[in-house]
Amino acid sequence: AVPDTSTYQYDESSGYYYDPTTGLYYDPNSQYYYNSLTQQYLYWDGEKETYVPAADSSSHQQTGLPPAKEGKEKKEKPKSKTAQQIAKDMERWAKSLNKQKENFKNSFQPVNSLREEERRESAAADAGFALFEKKGALAERQQLIPELVRNGDEENPLKRGLVAAYSGDSDNEEELVERLESEEEKLADWKKMACLLCRRQFPNRDALVRHQQLSDLHKQNMDIYRRSRLSEQELEALELREREMKYRDRAA
Repeated sequence: AVPDTSTYQYDESSGYYYDPTTGLYYDPNSQYYYNSLTQQYLYWDGEKETYVPAADSSSHQQTGLPPAKEGKEKKEKPKSKTAQQIAKDMERWAKSLNKQKENFKNSFQPVNSLREEERRESAAADAGFALFEKKGALAERQQLIPELVRNGDEENPLKRGLVAAYSGDSDNEEELVERLESEEEKLADWKKMACLLCRRQFPNRDALVRHQQLSDLHKQNMDIYRRSRLSEQELEALELREREMKYRDRAA
């Protein structure tokens, strides 16, 4: 089919028109096409009804056609010069386009190295814990978690203690906080460097501690864990205690 230039889309970066059907770029001044994949310059041959490489057309003119008259040569020389100029322009544009693509890739560098490190640790932790489960170490966790998050009818002694703390019984406050910390300490396996709450394993102790202190996933899971164990009143008492501790740390 004859190319329909009315369907071409103007490309601002190159200054040429793009044919979405063939993927070629078109210059209306010289009527040449450019294939960015093969980096060839083409023109439409109406007789063959196909795109012909510009190099083939020049060799065909040299070998297959009889010598042209002097007047005709004068007319064709400027056209040949224009085609060469278009080829150079397209070559410069192709280099510019490749450079823009390279700059675009380089612009997506990680801004925060800490976040990148966390992502790497998170991926490694997921893989590590999968291996951790295959080795059967999850048996210990299965014994601990039901005991920690039991939702039976019997009242949890930790809940009773926190109610007393919320009611103003300061004598039991330290004991209750220590008991809560002891309960939450069991959510980490320090021998295997694994967070049982988030189901992740880490290469060393520092990475596990950093996960407990900085990971948003750990904070969310800890919040869910506490809400499953404590009432709203008890959570308020615990949050009040944590705020007081933070205030003391800043004051110190």
